[in-house]
Amino acid sequence: MTRQLSLQALFLVLLSAVLFSGVAAVSAQELKVTPKLLSDLREFRLEPKFADGGIYHAPSEAVRITSAAHLNELLDRLVAAIAAHPTKAFVLSEFRRTLTKFDSADSEERDHLLAYLERIMDIVGIESSDGLLNNWRYGFDPAAKP
Repeated sequence: MTRQLSLQALFLVLLSAVLFSGVAAVSAQELKVTPKLLSDLREFRLEPKFADGGIYHAPSEAVRITSAAHLNELLDRLVAAIAAHPTKAFVLSEFRRTLTKFDSADSEERDHLLAYLERIMDIVGIESSDGLLNNWRYGFDPAAKP
């Protein structure tokens, strides 16, 4: 029985290594940090965010200001450190820090935040958040296998 459990444990460890090796490799993606990339992040930092427009209306000016400040803090962190940490994993870890500040935000702020994060991903050259954004917003990763 003990030998069987040991073999099962070994099998699970090996299976996990195979399944998650691709995730680690994707998160370890190196980013090409150029002066243009940094300039684009700085320009984005200067733009107004969470402003009323279309069907979106911030619930209050205080919420708009706080939401924009959290996003601008993320942009400041990225500009300051992405050259020293030019990886997808670093950017996603910074996203996680910002996402926690929006855990109690209403759905409209969350949706706008996701649009802003996707724009940052475009600027830095990341195609996928590896399920991070979808898990945060909807509680599941549609690419994950059941």
